[in-house]
Amino acid sequence: MNEALGRHWAANMRSQRIRRDNLDPELKGSGIDAMARALSVTPETVSRWETGKLVPRDDRKIEIARYLGIDPRILFPLMEIPS
Repeated sequence: MNEALGRHWAANMRSQRIRRDNLDPELKGSGIDAMARALSVTPETVSRWETGKLVPRDDRKIEIARYLGIDPRILFPLMEIPS
């Protein structure tokens, strides 16, 4: 993945997580920790995704999108989604 595209989806993922956190009063303020718990990863992993330092596997990308309540192609426009 090229670096510019990686930074783009990473920033988009972070903004989508913040949007979700702000829409759900129970999540407000829990941010990275809540997402990490829901996806069974460490908060450091979520942080590395959000900074573009780590690219999630394709199966994880789908889980991230489900957690955020969005279509995976919003975050990962070049990803092929299985039918």
